[in-house]
This record gives sequence, C-alpha cells and structure tokens, in this order.
Amino acid sequence: MLNGNLPTFKERLEQLLPELGRHALKLVKNREEAQDLVQETVYRALRYEQRYAEEVNFGGWVYTIMRNTFLNQKKREQLIRFRSIDETPSLANSLGHALDDISATIHNKELELAVSGLNDGVRQPFLMTLAGFQYNEIAEEMQIPIGTVKSRIFKARALLSASLREPALS
Repeated sequence: MLNGNLPTFKERLEQLLPELGRHALKLVKNREEAQDLVQETVYRALRYEQRYAEEVNFGGWVYTIMRNTFLNQKKREQLIRFRSIDETPSLANSLGHALDDISATIHNKELELAVSGLNDGVRQPFLMTLAGFQYNEIAEEMQIPIGTVKSRIFKARALLSASLREPALS
C-alpha cells in the first residue's frame, strides 16, 4: 500500500494468494494441480483487470475466475477423452438428449463408427458439446463464428441420425 492509499489491484490479489491456494487444494485435491490452478487464476485476473468494477466484491470476483477456470479444465479433460473414439467405452451413454430420436437399441460400436466417420470440422464441435462445452466456448476454442458452430453441430446430428437409420450392410 503506497502513502496510505487503498491497495492496488495487484496488492489485493497478492493478499488473496494464501486463501486461493487453500481453496484450489479443496477443488483439485492435489498440491501441484492446486498451484497450477492458482497460477492460472492469477494470470486471468491480471489479464481481465480492466473488467473488474470497484463496486464488485474483489474476493468473490477472483474466486469466480478460479471456479470457472477449474470447470473449464474439467471440460477440456472430458474433451480429450472424447477425441479418441476408440478409447471411449460408452459414447452412447454420453449423447443424452442430443440423439433422442435415434433408437435406443443401436450398439455402441455402430455409434462410435458413425461418429468417427464424420469429418473433423463437424465431429470436433459435436464432441465438444458432448463434453459439456457451450457454443461460445467451442467457437473460441476453434476460432470460428458461433453460427458456424451451431450449423456444424446441427449437421453432425443430422448426418448421425441419417447414418444410424440406414440398414447396416452385411
């Protein structure tokens, strides 16, 4: 704190570090991952400092950044599992409402084969939605407009629906 003035943004952030470390450890249950989470949280807080409004609770704002960072990391971990179709034991269970109109009797292998047959531009956003990503997150990750994301997911669903309704060739 300089000359009795209010603490600067960075000073306030530094004062929160011990609490952030404890909170991160509760979230990830691993000291190394907790340190990584705190580091990423501080990075993002500094990156978005201009978005902070003084009337907002500073600690709550930083904790929200930590929570969102943690949740986004979990979503990315799920995406990594979905990217490898062959290693996904039960993709059908993850589809939920996205493929409600497809018969429940379709075997997992048929579904996995159909999804793996989609071109990358359509398959990736489709799998990301299954992993829990929101359209805006997919658009940011893939660096494409949100409208393109929506149309590619729609196309993936239509292609899968048509593909899975066709009788299998023996």
